[in-house]
Amino acid sequence: MIKRLEDTTLFNKLRSGHCRRRILSNYHSYGCEYDFCSFYDFSNIGIISAFNSSAALELFDGAKPDSEALTEAARFIIMLSPDTIELPNDMPEIFTDIIASEYDGLDRVHFDFADFCGSEETITDDMPLSKVWNVLLSGFPELEDAYELWYADASHRIRHGTERIYSLGGVSVAAVKYTEDGVAFVGDVSTLSSERGKGNARKLLYAVGKKLSQEGLKPVISALNHRVGFYDEIGFRRIYTDKIYKKKQER
Repeated sequence: MIKRLEDTTLFNKLRSGHCRRRILSNYHSYGCEYDFCSFYDFSNIGIISAFNSSAALELFDGAKPDSEALTEAARFIIMLSPDTIELPNDMPEIFTDIIASEYDGLDRVHFDFADFCGSEETITDDMPLSKVWNVLLSGFPELEDAYELWYADASHRIRHGTERIYSLGGVSVAAVKYTEDGVAFVGDVSTLSSERGKGNARKLLYAVGKKLSQEGLKPVISALNHRVGFYDEIGFRRIYTDKIYKKKQER
């Protein structure tokens, strides 16, 4: 049975990993009071987090879900109709086979940051969000119609200390999307089109990694296949590969 989460101590039972940290970040940012950020306990074996157009799922430590619970959870997530779904790497095939009817699984590589100890670049975390958006669109033009949603979420998380956005010279940006369990997950890396090819993103990432490490955090980042080569080239170390599931486009 799937029901809205009432006992928030259940977050402590989630297995370690990226999906746990993603779920905790949503909870620490918004709590359980909003319809657009909801949490569900499925069969007392795990938690589903639904935030705007994304979903994440993680199991409890020691959970052994049966086929009935997995089928119900998969169909429930499809009913929620998020644009993206994040799952633990060992999710049973019965679950992934069901969501494959509506979602494509895209390979994603997770990286440790490079040795950035020599980075002396000056970065800032106070760039106006309207200017951040202009840089972000250079790398993610598909976000063009999502400004209000992005702005509301980014400003809220920044105010609550669950996200930071760093800039190098106003031409490159990178966001720390969460800091949970001692891990800092970096994403939304983008550079103005006119400033590409000058090493700005690399310099920014080295400086961000250095700062996070000095704070005692472990910086990590992930990339889809078409961006993996960049992180290999700048010396980042591959940790593991998983999949992110994206809703199939209507034809």
